[in-house]
Amino acid sequence: MYSNLKTVLQRVAVSNIRLYAFVRSNVGRFGFLLPHDSSFYAFKKLGGGRGIFLDVGANDGISARSYRKLVPNRPIVSIEPNPHHEASLLRVEKSIEDFSFMLIGAGEANGELVLHTPIYKGFALTNYASLDPESARKNLERHMNIRNIGKNSKFSENRIPIKRLDELNFEPAIIKIDVEGFEDMVISGLRDTIIRAQPLLMIEYNQRSFSTAKTIMTELEYTAKSYDVSSDKFVAFNETTPSLNVFFLPKNATYS
Repeated sequence: MYSNLKTVLQRVAVSNIRLYAFVRSNVGRFGFLLPHDSSFYAFKKLGGGRGIFLDVGANDGISARSYRKLVPNRPIVSIEPNPHHEASLLRVEKSIEDFSFMLIGAGEANGELVLHTPIYKGFALTNYASLDPESARKNLERHMNIRNIGKNSKFSENRIPIKRLDELNFEPAIIKIDVEGFEDMVISGLRDTIIRAQPLLMIEYNQRSFSTAKTIMTELEYTAKSYDVSSDKFVAFNETTPSLNVFFLPKNATYS
């Protein structure tokens, strides 16, 4: 019943990288294709309450558009370090209500780092940009299903400001983190916020960061879950066959 657009795009990319690039850059404008990831249906059942949707690793704004389609009222704040996405995020800002964004990176300490964006056959695969090019190469190989895409990709470099998000005093009800292998560092920089606000978190599973991220969240008394789309329920997370996205729920909270 529910489709995962990432899976569809991976299949398209195998046969036509140009078509992939076109669809990936325009899909957010076509409401019938949203949400782009079936895991986002979990947010629909969590639409009530106060606090923002904090979108860390916003890319071109597709997560914000997907979330807004499912949850019409909660304010959205997107964090995105890649300057290539500024024009797209400005379009999102004009097209949906209660949306704002910041062109910064999120980390465990303030500073400046280099963002590496893979370029394959002339197309910037910005959704796989990372602070670590080797992590980006591995994720390309894992998700794109194009032989040797990691090996054959070149990388552009941009220096970006990094901010510890605790310092921005956000009050999130939900935090989504997708930063290509640095999810643990983002969580470290949000530790005080998580303790104070007790938000639900969804992070993209990445072998590089997950063990540390899980340790931090366990210390904060959160439980790792997967979301089963067919039953519309949170289920036990299986690290042997991990889902693409992992939900961390406060141990004292229940979600039907």
